[in-house]
Amino acid sequence: MKNAMIILGVFVIIASSIMIGCRKVDGEKSKENGKGKVIVGKWEEVDGTQTIKFFKEGTVVVIDKGDPPLTGDYRFIGDSRIRMDLKGLGELLGPVIAKISISMDEIVLTNPSGKIEKYRKLEQIGRATKSNIAGNYTIVMKMPDGEEFKNPALITLKEDGTGLVSSSGKWNISGDQLEFQYDQDVTGVGGEITMDALRRKPPQVSLRKRRKAEVIKRIKTGSILWSEYYFTGDRSSIIKSINLEIKEHGTFQELFVRRDVWRIKDGGVEITVADENQKERKIKGEIEENTIIFQDGETEFRYIKVENAP
Repeated sequence: MKNAMIILGVFVIIASSIMIGCRKVDGEKSKENGKGKVIVGKWEEVDGTQTIKFFKEGTVVVIDKGDPPLTGDYRFIGDSRIRMDLKGLGELLGPVIAKISISMDEIVLTNPSGKIEKYRKLEQIGRATKSNIAGNYTIVMKMPDGEEFKNPALITLKEDGTGLVSSSGKWNISGDQLEFQYDQDVTGVGGEITMDALRRKPPQVSLRKRRKAEVIKRIKTGSILWSEYYFTGDRSSIIKSINLEIKEHGTFQELFVRRDVWRIKDGGVEITVADENQKERKIKGEIEENTIIFQDGETEFRYIKVENAP
């Protein structure tokens, strides 16, 4: 079981808990000259029928309308050329070598005869602007040992820099402690139950019961679990609000809102994370297609944009 304080993802990351990540970029083929991260993605020919997909591990798929796909490998040669070695029928062509010019949303290939082909990028978030980055994200992690997990919460990044974590699951009581189960492998600490509050740690806040809250369960210690709790931070607090709803049939829903979660910096996306001691630090992410990838030590975080989230 992975313990998770799912005040979550972009907010509080516990070293022994859910760490959200993805596979590291491997091999020099896709990283030479700094072009690898830009070229990764799906590109469509501007005045033609060809589509090229470049992958970060150095593989490529070339698709032309009406023809079977050609797969192979690619690598950069020097500062301005690319080489593609296609397999199958593509081997008849031999190595494909062309001059290349790359921007965030356009590739220009010039073959040895001087023919120019332009491609525009598809399936990408776009440039690092507030409007492009803002949206809903699911998060996938790859731990340093190679094990992958999916964060069960939905993360929403707002244009004003705030971040929302929406999570749900089942609850259980152990002594006077409320426990959350987000899925079969991920559990988290709900907090210490008192007469009229729920003490979270971390973060060090106390959620108060709402006036209209109903009694869900009376505990032997004399404490009471209520149906609704809330926390509202003042303007100096990094935590803007927490709203928690406890259902009698054993489920819960929680919405956690925090200020100053993310910002655009040097063409990338920077987020704030914290460990179990609430010590904060900044990490910067790179945009690849519809994903923002963050590196935190040996762990990478993959934020995958969801267009039609509930």
